[in-house]
Amino acid sequence: MPYGRRLSETGGSRRLYTTVNGYLGLGPEALNTGDRIYLLKGARVPFVFRSADNQSLELVGESYVHGFMNGEMLEAVGKMSQLLII
Repeated sequence: MPYGRRLSETGGSRRLYTTVNGYLGLGPEALNTGDRIYLLKGARVPFVFRSADNQSLELVGESYVHGFMNGEMLEAVGKMSQLLII
């Protein structure tokens, strides 16, 4: 079975992406280049945000980032402050 078809069957309305730091992720279908990924205090998963204007962010949805689940993202906080979707 072709990879794209398999992903669409398992991913539903999700979009595969990479970050400028080289991380692979699976996020909301509405994901755009330039969206940013943040881990919110107390959250179990990272979230995708988009700049709504110069002072606010719009929540796009939750995301999976390979290597950043199960606490790995908290360990990497010192390495980067945000992930940028490319």
